[in-house]
Amino acid sequence: MPSKALVGAVHSLPFTFMPHYQHQAETCNAIESARHEGSSLSFASMHNGSINKEPVIIMVDSLIRYAKAYKKRFEGPIAHDYILGVAWEQALEAVRTLLNGEGAVQMEGGGPSFDGGTMDRLINQARTLAGFSQAD
Repeated sequence: MPSKALVGAVHSLPFTFMPHYQHQAETCNAIESARHEGSSLSFASMHNGSINKEPVIIMVDSLIRYAKAYKKRFEGPIAHDYILGVAWEQALEAVRTLLNGEGAVQMEGGGPSFDGGTMDRLINQARTLAGFSQAD
């Protein structure tokens, strides 16, 4: 149980959630590749989603981070875990399904917030990073 002093100190801090979210390198590279390989709209959408914290981008980014952390901790890919690997893959594929709709930022009136092609390539990269083949 935390002390009353610690609880009081924590409650006096200003609350800011994700003020400077740091994307994984793979996500940054995907966004940058949209600038060079995609259309200007692809990059603009991904950039808008990145700066406005589009949940679809953050969900894929978080799954990438989790797969990398798992590999570091357990010295093997998450795909080899019969429980967590299955859940991780299901979560990633659920996000892929969300690519069929609009992003939250766009639904809130903030304009296009991801590019489906760029996100699909990032999802495929995440699968590989996690130890899954593209045919799984």
